[in-house]
Amino acid sequence: MFALGIRYLNGWSMAAADGAKKQRAEWPPHPDRVFMALAAAWFETGGTSTESMDDEYRQEGEALRWLEALPPPAIAASDATMRTTVVSYVPVNDAQIGSKLPTGGDLARLKGAGLTVLPEHRSRQPRSFPVAIPDESAVHLIWREAELGGYRCGLERLAAKVTHVGHSASFAQVWVEDGADIIAAWEPIEGMAAHPCVFPLPAAWTDSFAPATGPSGSATTIFVARLNGANSTHRR
Repeated sequence: MFALGIRYLNGWSMAAADGAKKQRAEWPPHPDRVFMALAAAWFETGGTSTESMDDEYRQEGEALRWLEALPPPAIAASDATMRTTVVSYVPVNDAQIGSKLPTGGDLARLKGAGLTVLPEHRSRQPRSFPVAIPDESAVHLIWREAELGGYRCGLERLAAKVTHVGHSASFAQVWVEDGADIIAAWEPIEGMAAHPCVFPLPAAWTDSFAPATGPSGSATTIFVARLNGANSTHRR
């Protein structure tokens, strides 16, 4: 038995439960989201799929592959309040500039020639940042039937490299512990349940990354979890 602990250092989690719509905050965090944070930490700190990686990176990669093949974990998480989502207008990062120098001081021509790279002249696009504010900042993913064995050192090192779970502003600390005294609020089941969760799809995540760039997608399968017959906003 072991558990992955996640502590949200800001006291809140920024992650969307509805994909690109970004109107609904995700809580509790899906195990796939935590797994992809671990995978991103591995690639961003030097992990590759080649034989040139050193022993520590290889050990971390083996621990990551072992973790993705485990059955869905139970989740220990408190209740959370969902912050009201508002639309923010954010300067785009892919502004295009012209190839010719402008003649005269016409503002439209100046923008086309390069002023659009400055934040005050960029176009704004609507963005939403859904946030869950938990009663308790720590969450645990619990694997009761799994034993770390020789994967402990690699997984501990990898967990220590994680800086955020979800949005890059959602700072987090991740660690490994035995988990014997942790009481789960959410248990995985098959079939219909109160709350759908996303879990890693084994052997597919390596195609979703390029070395040192982090995730470009997530290969996942859908499982479900329930909260002891209650609805999705209450804990045991």
